[in-house]
Amino acid sequence: MSPSPRFAVLGNPISHSLSPSLHRAAFEATDLIATYDPIQVIGPELGSVMGELTGSGGGGNVTLPHKESAAALLTRASSAVEATGACNTFWGEGDDLVGDNTDVVGFNRAVEGFLGQDLKGAKVGVLGSGGAARAVLHALLEQGPDRVWIWNRTPARLATLMEAFSHPSIKPVTTLEDGFPERPDLLVNATSLGLSPDDPLPISLERVRPHAVFDLVYGKPTTAFVVSASQQGIPATDGKTMLVHQAAAAFERWFEREAPLEAMMAALPRFPETD
Repeated sequence: MSPSPRFAVLGNPISHSLSPSLHRAAFEATDLIATYDPIQVIGPELGSVMGELTGSGGGGNVTLPHKESAAALLTRASSAVEATGACNTFWGEGDDLVGDNTDVVGFNRAVEGFLGQDLKGAKVGVLGSGGAARAVLHALLEQGPDRVWIWNRTPARLATLMEAFSHPSIKPVTTLEDGFPERPDLLVNATSLGLSPDDPLPISLERVRPHAVFDLVYGKPTTAFVVSASQQGIPATDGKTMLVHQAAAAFERWFEREAPLEAMMAALPRFPETD
């Protein structure tokens, strides 16, 4: 009997990852015989670990700080990887190491579930200029918003992002002292602010006055940014649903079958309302 395929999430640190819970629930719900584990990986080990997993007939996910390095190791990349320069999902096809960035489809699916519609024709504000912001911008361009304003506190990083995403609907904002040029239908936090309980809020919501807030960060039970929005009567959600949708998309890439979304949602830990 051949060994079962091995899957894993690769990162450093990795103990906090919810991916093992989501994918193990998906394997169980679909009666798949496979394993999924968290593996802490330092940079030089990344290629060999990815190769070992695909050699078993499996694959995996990549999280911080290795998404850009993983993209460079692929022999075949999706358009989302090429556009964002980041890979979070990989598998093997013959001799090829294939990868995708399922954060893109994960964001699109989560937004539609949150708002009840896509962002075609919408006005969107995005905070940040790193890998998460790149995934969000690529996802937004697929939906066709009317305008996307992008802000980052470091002008040089913002300039680099604008070089990568030269599109008439995307406009840089150098200061948010007076908010965005227009009130955004959706404000997306694609910075890392909120990962630590001691982090400041990414921006004052009174300043930008969004109609809705999507925080890509997730917390226990949610983030301070989402709490702040809710206290002001602004519909808001954190990144847990996007996490599940990007994991479901990864499952679909690996097995070419529909992911058991309900089982994966049910596998999210249930946090108390107060710690």
